[in-house]
Amino acid sequence: MISRYGVVPQRIVVIPCGIEEKYHPVPKSKVLLKKFGLENKVVLVHLGQMIKRKNIPFLFTILKELPQKCVLVLCGDGPEKQTLEARCQAMNLRERVIFAGYVSESDKVDYYNLADVFLSPSFKEGFGLSVSEALACGKKVIANNLKVFREMKNDGLVLLPLEVRLWVKEIFDGRTRQLKPR
Repeated sequence: MISRYGVVPQRIVVIPCGIEEKYHPVPKSKVLLKKFGLENKVVLVHLGQMIKRKNIPFLFTILKELPQKCVLVLCGDGPEKQTLEARCQAMNLRERVIFAGYVSESDKVDYYNLADVFLSPSFKEGFGLSVSEALACGKKVIANNLKVFREMKNDGLVLLPLEVRLWVKEIFDGRTRQLKPR
């Protein structure tokens, strides 16, 4: 900005990414584990509106390829909810997908920290706030290889094209039958 636009350096202020300090790693909520029956499960979490551009059906396809101990918790609401519930039922995944509904700001930290892996397969994102918040909570995040996410620098962020086999392989090591580490 200085050389290109001739801005005086004293007038430039860097403002860091606006993720609140409340987003940090904490132990999994015993209340949520019990509420959703997630003890001894591999918990995959997606938090966002239930709209088409979030590409939530892709997560069902991934889940179908993962071991039974993997469970998907969908946090959010929106116009696609009924369609997603019907698709989930048609794919025989109802026992492995939890529609948690709207999550308040005060509860988000507990839901992010419930995740073993946070997933974001969106077709398009403006900023990707949920990805930033999940990363701040110390979670491994797998996201679609979008420009907005390529600008983020974090060892916990894995960017992949929307290919089911790649996402499955990144979530779960089929050879060891274990969750792949962060």
